[in-house]
Amino acid sequence: LDVLRRVGAKPTFWLVSLGSATASMLSYGLGFWLPSFIARSHGLDISDTSKFLGTVAITGGIAGILLGGYLADHFGKRDRRAYVRIPAIAFLIGFPFLLAGVYVESLPWVFALLLVPQAMGYVWAGPSVSIIQNIAPASMRTTASAIYLLIVNFIGLGVGTMVFGILSDSLTSSYGDAALRYAIMICAVILYPLTAALYFAAARRIAEDWQG
Repeated sequence: LDVLRRVGAKPTFWLVSLGSATASMLSYGLGFWLPSFIARSHGLDISDTSKFLGTVAITGGIAGILLGGYLADHFGKRDRRAYVRIPAIAFLIGFPFLLAGVYVESLPWVFALLLVPQAMGYVWAGPSVSIIQNIAPASMRTTASAIYLLIVNFIGLGVGTMVFGILSDSLTSSYGDAALRYAIMICAVILYPLTAALYFAAARRIAEDWQG
């Protein structure tokens, strides 16, 4: 409770935690439902779907995590706001590519387009954890990180996959097998701008909330 009171008094903690939570809603939701989407919309079997999305996830995911950490540390030396602005910009970049990737019919184009949101969707991970570590006093970093991860996973994992599925079910009567495509697009239209907005908002206080 002492740690929660200490870090909870800093707006940056809540904005980054909620931004990470909505980012996790996207990553968990897409990770859970893209296999079904690829199989339904493009006729791949389980094995081919796994190879297809596995390659996208490994290639884009590794690139995004490394890129996010490097850019945040590089630009953050001069301006702490880079730690939140870079994830925000990454989500704005990934947004149109995700929409295009679930809309086009050509599998090679789907692969190429999905690589971008896959990479941009993980840029936030390194900078966000670094922020939580640096806005908490050294003696409270472990518990602050645990509180942060509780928020992120409770919303991201607990709600994210469910929202995509509920929305798809509600659209099935109107769109049939295409319902999942529109569910993904609707969630993207809401979550990408919201996540970017939360990170941009954190830029207003991060320099003040940063320890040392």
